[in-house]
Amino acid sequence: MKLLRETIRKILLENYELTDEDIETARSSIFGMKRWSDERIRKELDHRGQGLQGTDPIERDKQVMRDFHKLMQTAPGKKMVENFMNGNIDIRHSLTYTGNHSEKEDIQLSTTPFTDFVERFGKQSRDQISCCAANVPIGEDPKVSSWSEGNGDDVFETGYGFVMKGYPAFVASEDFMSQTLSAIPQSLKDFNKSSGQVKRSHSMEYAVNPMLWDGADEVLLDNWQIVGVYISEWYLKQNKEGQRNRRSFDKLLADAKKIGVPIYVADDLDARLKQWRNQ
Repeated sequence: MKLLRETIRKILLENYELTDEDIETARSSIFGMKRWSDERIRKELDHRGQGLQGTDPIERDKQVMRDFHKLMQTAPGKKMVENFMNGNIDIRHSLTYTGNHSEKEDIQLSTTPFTDFVERFGKQSRDQISCCAANVPIGEDPKVSSWSEGNGDDVFETGYGFVMKGYPAFVASEDFMSQTLSAIPQSLKDFNKSSGQVKRSHSMEYAVNPMLWDGADEVLLDNWQIVGVYISEWYLKQNKEGQRNRRSFDKLLADAKKIGVPIYVADDLDARLKQWRNQ
């Protein structure tokens, strides 16, 4: 309970002010910023994906997170929180999905992606991470086509990654372009180092109804923990056909075993998770 209170406080209260270096980065990389004054940038800049936000957008996003937290205090919301934190539903973080600002190519192209990720981010963390989730127990049909707006297809039906559990800081029906932690400025990482990195939504319009939801194209998962590894069955089929490469199923499986959690194969037809038999 104490950890949950600290998590909520971090999401709702903490602020970051743009540094001079952030302002220079904005002017050099964002179209139209050269004509903005420092004062305007510090107040109005809103490039959330790169973690470059002024005071007004930050306050807007904090209010959205407060509103979602209130939603989680309802009976259906509390049940949702319980399911996420206990790992009762299918939550996946992909290592092959590429966002607009992602800077994890070294992991995505690695022959040891699972151990590389754990060495960098750990098996559990107070930092928030973006995931997709299906409101079904692990092993059941996630019915991705009934809810995905794009992210779910990529995360559930292709590639490989981790099965997770944690606190749902925000659960959205579609991708709302939250902060990409590998792309945010070092000064922002330092600011949040003691409490964990923060990601936020900018509108409650994206929030799912906790009483009636099939899946979520973006989940901000806080205090997350890895509870499994998944690999698309496509890699297994390629292996059987002799089409091996530096990211073949055999190599991915050998790396996955080092994580010490259950390993799943994501069915090539409906993306349901099947526990790998030879563990």
